[in-house]
Amino acid sequence: MVVSPFNGVVLSHIVVYTSSFTKKTSLIEVTIFGLASLLAWSIVYIARFLLSIVIASSIRQLSISLKQAYYWHEFINVGFKKDSAKVISALSNDWKLLETNYFQLIFSIISNTMLFLVSLIYMMYVNSFISIFFIAFSFLPMIIPKLMKGKLVKYAKDWSIANEQYTKQIQYLKKYTK
Repeated sequence: MVVSPFNGVVLSHIVVYTSSFTKKTSLIEVTIFGLASLLAWSIVYIARFLLSIVIASSIRQLSISLKQAYYWHEFINVGFKKDSAKVISALSNDWKLLETNYFQLIFSIISNTMLFLVSLIYMMYVNSFISIFFIAFSFLPMIIPKLMKGKLVKYAKDWSIANEQYTKQIQYLKKYTK
């Protein structure tokens, strides 16, 4: 999970280092750079693949243990009084929703947090001034809606009222034109 967010860092480093090549750069240096870049990218993508296996395995284990607990509760503890179709539906459908809407999101949050931290550290390492400038401007999409919230609410309310009046007029015309 630690290595997989390095894709952007590896790509950035490759682009930056490639721009330093000149006509005087030897073929051996270019080859070594190419092989090192390929190795770094391979490590990142193998780590991403292994991460997906770990996530799938973790979700599988959680799902099995939760389904077993649910099964034991519904059939063994309560008895066979419940409708088996409801229990089977819950085991097959509801648990899939839980997996998709809960477990996947937890792993996504962890992965995105790691990506943020790795990218932030790399940006600060490369150029701290531009990093701070970039971070400041990345908050603009969050600030502008906050500043415009009052106007947006007013415009939405006005539109809703106008739409309601229009609908009433259409209903009135429809009622009396038959």
